[in-house]
Amino acid sequence: MNKLIVIIGSVFTFCSCASIQTENVNVKKLYSIEHYTSASYGSTYLNLQSFSFEDKDQLIPAAYHINNIPFYDRDNPVNKVLPVLPGQFKIRALAIGKEPTELMIELEKRDSVVVTIYLKDDTEPLHKYEKIGTYNNAH
Repeated sequence: MNKLIVIIGSVFTFCSCASIQTENVNVKKLYSIEHYTSASYGSTYLNLQSFSFEDKDQLIPAAYHINNIPFYDRDNPVNKVLPVLPGQFKIRALAIGKEPTELMIELEKRDSVVVTIYLKDDTEPLHKYEKIGTYNNAH
């Protein structure tokens, strides 16, 4: 029941946000960032979602490293909403068969930011992959 209340609250927060700025997809089209103002006073949210670079409508279940801390939600691997404190974030998205994508973003108090990451297919099928959840190479 508590999980349902948190989910409904998160959806309500994002639905009631007022748009303040949108950055276009970057030059390489590897990510886009949409900035909103949170309706909740003092709350800051980071919403991460990953899509295929080749098929922009295909959601990809990705793992994320945020400031070198791994995040992966088995219950909802395609959309990650995190309440965060204001500050700078280094975000890295990883998925099997895809090249990792990295970006830096800074959030201020009351920001609600949607980061859409586009992961390219990995063209090297026979090389060492990173373990999801670490920066070490697999052996």
